Amino acid sequence: MTNYAKMRISNPSPYYETPDLVLNDGKLSRDDKEKVLRSMALNADQKAEATVEGMAGGDRAYSANELQAALVQLK
Repeated sequence: MTNYAKMRISNPSPYYETPDLVLNDGKLSRDDKEKVLRSMALNADQKAEATVEGMAGGDRAYSANELQAALVQLK
């Protein structure tokens, strides 16, 4: 795995505004794209949980529908 992929998997929000941008990233393998999308989903879950607990969210949260559609496109 390249450093490029590692950085995007560990913290995708600075690099991708939408899941479609992950799908169109030619520098990522199919496997890396799936990992980035799953990382985005985890971030969205964490932000939703923080909101439920009354904490303000800082970064963008990705739509579950958009993430699911992107994962399906990878299959």
